Amino acid sequence: MHHLPLLATILPMLGAFLIVLLRRKPLARDIASTLFVAGSLGCLLALYPLLRSGAVFSSYPIPMVGLALNFRVDGAGFIFAVLISFVWLLATVFCRAYMAHEHAQTRFYSLLLFTLGGCIGVVTAGDFLTLFVFFELMTFSSYVLVMWHQRQQVRCCPVS
Repeated sequence: MHHLPLLATILPMLGAFLIVLLRRKPLARDIASTLFVAGSLGCLLALYPLLRSGAVFSSYPIPMVGLALNFRVDGAGFIFAVLISFVWLLATVFCRAYMAHEHAQTRFYSLLLFTLGGCIGVVTAGDFLTLFVFFELMTFSSYVLVMWHQRQQVRCCPVS
């Protein structure tokens, strides 16, 4: 069993919580965010040699529930996960200049990392339960990320 799919998924999610500790050190927070995204990409790229012999499977039981999170990385999932992570890395590097004069930067970076973890979890899910869990995590964090500016234009309004 290979732990790289899980590590690639949870590394940015753990980073999302850890960079909150760096909220008073913007440069360190920005660098840490970039390193967590790059680390996730590195974990995914390390899967490439393993994919030559077929899909990579891993399963992690959830204690006292009788269910498990299952990951399956095949060629298509690998390509999507690497593309997502690579584009996310570019976006995270670009965000430093874009976010320089914005408010709530730590919350933004934290949500950005958490959403990445959800996206990778979606494309590496090995069953519907795992897909559902990571899709919900991705959906919630990306919704809060879209609402980050907290302007009326982005809030849900009834259709007239």
